[in-house]
Amino acid sequence: MSKSKQFDAIILITASRWDQNYSSASISLGRELSKTHVVFFIDNPFTFQDILRGFRRPQIKKRLKSLIFGKSIYRQIEPDNKNWIAVTPLAIMPINWLPEGVFYDLLSYLNNKIFLRAIRRVIRDHKLRNYILFNSFNPFYGYSLPPSIKPAVSLYQSRDNIMESEYLNRHGPRLEHKVAQSANIRLATSTELVNILSTPSHPFIFFPNAADFDLFIKASEPIQGIPEELSKLKRPIIGYMGNICLRLDYELLYKIAIHFKWCTLLMVGPRDDDRHHRFNFDELENVVFTGGKNIVELPKYLSVMNCAILPFKKNALTRSIYPLKINEYLAGGKPVVSTDFSPDIKSFKDFILISESHEDFIAKLDTALADVDSERKRDRISEARKNSWTGRVELFWEIINKYQSA
Repeated sequence: MSKSKQFDAIILITASRWDQNYSSASISLGRELSKTHVVFFIDNPFTFQDILRGFRRPQIKKRLKSLIFGKSIYRQIEPDNKNWIAVTPLAIMPINWLPEGVFYDLLSYLNNKIFLRAIRRVIRDHKLRNYILFNSFNPFYGYSLPPSIKPAVSLYQSRDNIMESEYLNRHGPRLEHKVAQSANIRLATSTELVNILSTPSHPFIFFPNAADFDLFIKASEPIQGIPEELSKLKRPIIGYMGNICLRLDYELLYKIAIHFKWCTLLMVGPRDDDRHHRFNFDELENVVFTGGKNIVELPKYLSVMNCAILPFKKNALTRSIYPLKINEYLAGGKPVVSTDFSPDIKSFKDFILISESHEDFIAKLDTALADVDSERKRDRISEARKNSWTGRVELFWEIINKYQSA
């Protein structure tokens, strides 16, 4: 019997929430792990400030009893999957704005104590004895565990260069160092992060993102019942899926929109960054922003794209990224054009077009838009199949088993 079968459950700490309106690697990995194990997905906590500002939002309203009174904290995420359970912690204090020092450390300790109450309750309510604690890139919680929380194996996973994040870099780096050192196993989603974070006594293991292959291969063929907002778009369509955020090269996007006026530039994802307002995207008739979409809806949007793009800036932050969406694009069989932002994106050079400048990106987009070769499409799909979440879960258990055998 595989050693993985020994565990009662996996407690998953992430920076995501199960009902957010964009895809998350942590959610996808947790869902895949839940096919064989009970996974308690601990929601990224809401603050009291979040509640006051957004108490009418559905995300807040349906959690209010949990956030304020600690009632009804469990929610089955998917009706047909009893192993996939969301847990809502009590609301915490907003403290990220505070400078480093004794006052921040005190409030951080109190927030951590509040957060860990939810985990202790999971352990007590479900009588867990032999469980995994997996912190996937939320070092603000779980960096110090009480004696009542004793996982059989603890893991910490880094997903981004936390030092380069405008929001996280005030307190994140030292807390990440703390939680990583206390973990039994340390994972990183890019080779750059492995190099940055590893020390001789605390090495990190390369554990890249993947794709829900069975979901996104649906985009490789025409899909019935595409959303109304897609039916009237001007073809061909150049598409992007993901957060509209600081990683993107907005100048490049603007150049694409102007150069390819005869195409639609379709941007699928939440606009979480004001920098795009420096360019008049909303005044361009061929640029369409859809807002965030649930992951199960994304294949419908990918299916209408003639080619997909990764228009990331090239800097210290993006150098550490292994983009989740590359394998989603390839599973859909789409031609892809990317900037050369990271060492890991270059590992896909046989399956995508990688540009070295804005001018090169636009030239390669011309090539991608004309690509209708069925053999290249099959090669892209075959490559994505190798990078599925099913494969990543197999690697996860290999890592666990190796640690236990050491």
